[in-house]
Amino acid sequence: MKYVDNGPKPVKKIELNEKNVKLRFILFILSFLVVVACAILIFVNLFKKESGFTTIEAYPTINMQNDFVFSYDVGNTDLSITEEINNLSNKYTSLLEFSYIQFDIYADHDQKNINYINNHINQDIQISELLYDSIEDVVNENEKLLYLAPIYAYYNDMFSTELDLNMLDPYQNINVQNYFKDILDYINSNSIKINLLSNNTINLYVSEDYINYLNENDVFYYIDFGFLKNSFIIDYIAENLLLAGYNKGNIKSYDGYFVNLDSSLDYNFVIDVLDNVNNFGSRVCNFTVKGKTSVVQFRNFMYYQNDIYRYVKMPDNSYRHIYIDHNDGLSKSSTNSLTSYSTELSCSEIALKTYEGFISDNFSLATTDQIKQVWIVNTTIYYNDQSISLQNLYDINNVKYEGVMVND
Repeated sequence: MKYVDNGPKPVKKIELNEKNVKLRFILFILSFLVVVACAILIFVNLFKKESGFTTIEAYPTINMQNDFVFSYDVGNTDLSITEEINNLSNKYTSLLEFSYIQFDIYADHDQKNINYINNHINQDIQISELLYDSIEDVVNENEKLLYLAPIYAYYNDMFSTELDLNMLDPYQNINVQNYFKDILDYINSNSIKINLLSNNTINLYVSEDYINYLNENDVFYYIDFGFLKNSFIIDYIAENLLLAGYNKGNIKSYDGYFVNLDSSLDYNFVIDVLDNVNNFGSRVCNFTVKGKTSVVQFRNFMYYQNDIYRYVKMPDNSYRHIYIDHNDGLSKSSTNSLTSYSTELSCSEIALKTYEGFISDNFSLATTDQIKQVWIVNTTIYYNDQSISLQNLYDINNVKYEGVMVND
């Protein structure tokens, strides 16, 4: 049958009822408000602060390395989570910034810090109580550690160089060894000495001969805390957080200093033990402690991203690092990693009592019962604390670690 187009069909006109315009408007507004309320609820839930452990950020006014991580169990006060986190952040920022400035070797930030001292030698200088006490602690243990600043500076340059590492390596370059020997001869002949005076005042004496020698080598650093720096910073932060009543968290530094602030025994504090497994930094076990505990972990290999400031990997896969022997200036370690911890001593106290056992050709344990230690020989993890149990021992690709308890 032939299709016939008869044109468009007639359109029926329907008149809208104008009587319900007001009702329709009200319904539209209500629907709009529901949509807005849902959007607000989604937004609030998206950014809502949850209770439990959270990372507390610092917002310093100066440029500084992100060396520390502060974790805290929020939600245990009458404050809102947001207000509690803000209070923690403000306190943490203040403590971190102040302590960092005291040990900064590169700028004085208008304060009489390490940089200021290095630029005002042979003068009486009144410094902060924190810096004075820290200097005094090192002087009482071994003041030579502070005077290694020119050698630390050499290694710091080596860590960031693009030159031939073998040529710069103190183990391979006799000229570098002689340079270190000259510096150590000046140190041993008392050509540099910190005099501790009253009222937090010091005088850094440096002989004219030593000043001229370092100037000839374009070196202008006389003292530096080196690997000890962050131990004093973390102690200061932890002590003052506790004084402010913040005792439900922990603070860690990437270079191996940890403090568990918990004084209630409510939290397990897990300590990872690290080793250099087939030229790759790895966790080889962990163990748990409770209560306020300070931990110091020395290691001779890279593990964290920030380790580029403290290590360099040599062509033969060995490492040069900031753990320097004060007898010859060489980067040295007696074991790949040494974990030391105490419920009585601070990080700086532990570090000062254990560094010689690590920065050595032959390993030795700490000589005090206040410190417990975990160390590694090949694939054996030794420990001398009967109260701990090693967990999650490494067992991958035919590399298997075992734990061995030893008596002191």
